[in-house]
Amino acid sequence: MRSFVNVILLLFIVFSGCSEAKVYHISPNGNDANDGSEERPWKSLSKLNELSAGDTAILHGRFNEAVDLEVSGTKDAPISIIGANAVIDGSGVDRDGFVI
Repeated sequence: MRSFVNVILLLFIVFSGCSEAKVYHISPNGNDANDGSEERPWKSLSKLNELSAGDTAILHGRFNEAVDLEVSGTKDAPISIIGANAVIDGSGVDRDGFVI
């Protein structure tokens, strides 16, 4: 019985770290095939739709693109989008039906 409890505790410890919130980076100089790390940022804002509850995206640079956000966090684990000197520019984009 004791070894069973130890196995359960070990599994809990191993799998509890699997759902950690992550930080991703997006830059106009990135590539969407990258892993989203600071050294290898994504390029397009549409990659924001790959975030999970608790994740953070840091935007670097100037973006001029339409994006339809289809994800959301939770009350206890919101998705954060932070601008590191970022500018989101909607000029030249058709704004019909724009909803925040």
